[in-house]
Amino acid sequence: MSSNSTENKSYLLYLSYLSYLSYLFLSSERTRTYLCQSRFQCSAVNGASLINLLIIFLSSSTWCADLSTDPAYGAYVLFPQGSVRVMAMGGAGATLNEDSTSLFFNPAGAALGEWKLDIGGTSNHVKNDELAYNFPSTYGTYETIYDAPYSYLFYSAGIRWGAWVLGLGVSSPFLMKYEYINPFSNKIIHTIEVSMTNFEASLARSFGDHITLGITHHSENLREYYWNLSLVTETASYTYPFETKAQNSYFSGGILLHTKDKRFRIGGYTLPGRKISVDRSGDDILEMFNTVVFRDVNVPSKTVIGFSAELFTHFIVAFDMDYVGSINNSIYVSSISTSYEYVNAQDFEVPHGGMEYALIHSSFIKLYLRAGGYQEPTRFRNGRGRDHWTYGAELQIGPGVFSYGVDVAPHFYNSSQGFSLTKNF
Repeated sequence: MSSNSTENKSYLLYLSYLSYLSYLFLSSERTRTYLCQSRFQCSAVNGASLINLLIIFLSSSTWCADLSTDPAYGAYVLFPQGSVRVMAMGGAGATLNEDSTSLFFNPAGAALGEWKLDIGGTSNHVKNDELAYNFPSTYGTYETIYDAPYSYLFYSAGIRWGAWVLGLGVSSPFLMKYEYINPFSNKIIHTIEVSMTNFEASLARSFGDHITLGITHHSENLREYYWNLSLVTETASYTYPFETKAQNSYFSGGILLHTKDKRFRIGGYTLPGRKISVDRSGDDILEMFNTVVFRDVNVPSKTVIGFSAELFTHFIVAFDMDYVGSINNSIYVSSISTSYEYVNAQDFEVPHGGMEYALIHSSFIKLYLRAGGYQEPTRFRNGRGRDHWTYGAELQIGPGVFSYGVDVAPHFYNSSQGFSLTKNF
């Protein structure tokens, strides 16, 4: 626990600050009068207590993370994912994500949407030459081997009933293959795959005209897989290929405070740090070949605080700050062959910013243009950070929404496509 104490205290400080802002907001004379007249018959103090209780509960989850000090896979990335809109706006989506994809991050956003039913999905294709960028003299000639491209998918659905919103989702936020290809025969010699499939269920509610809260239950399903051409005949008596699976579950939640017209918003969400333990007995067989494949998986805690404003008609700017906790002795999934001694075991702060403009905004057709950027710190000791630039567009024709986004940086490219059906009956 000592390795995470500094990180947890920092998150409590940030969350306490957000709680303090909410208390000031709810304790004002104008808000007190509004709440007393509302149909919920709740006082400003009770409203503040509700939010403070949620924040304390969410922040306490980071204290419960038992991250092992043994070498493990660190299954996380520092670039945005899950929503094409958020990615195109530089990852600044803590207060803007209003469709059903909000359940993956800040579920409170769904309560701000104007839809009754929303169903959609996104597909991302990533090429992250992170090793070659940080260690060009060592890995620069083997980019396709050590930094393999990968994809991830997010599907979500949401339905509104009065002030309540129920969301369901399935995602594959991590799908990483490491393949070694013989440069002479061009055959795959061995493959390591670490993948994760998640199932989510969320509940969000708006409280009056200024507050929304949300909570999501995540069920993680981890799969680690190994295949080696040279072991096909040598291990005929063993179960082959080698594979292990594990499961984990946790809760996350978020909050949004906003003006009545929703033009100005402040809020955030938090995801707890966690460890997924796996059956490592397969390594007992592989040990005779000097191979270690199966490892526990560590995922660091993440807290995001954001602000957004509609400065002019149909023109929005947004800013987020991600606080990602440290995990020690981890080998990153996107860099499986890298020894954990090279990994930067520290907290990360990732600033995001973006803007959106509705070029066409009619009752039947809408066209949005988006752009943004963020600064990605290096995940390696003595490594180099990267400045990312993002852009994208979205076309809505009736209930159909088509979206596209791009995230580019040195030795990095991420393209995202999305389609959804949204209906306000």
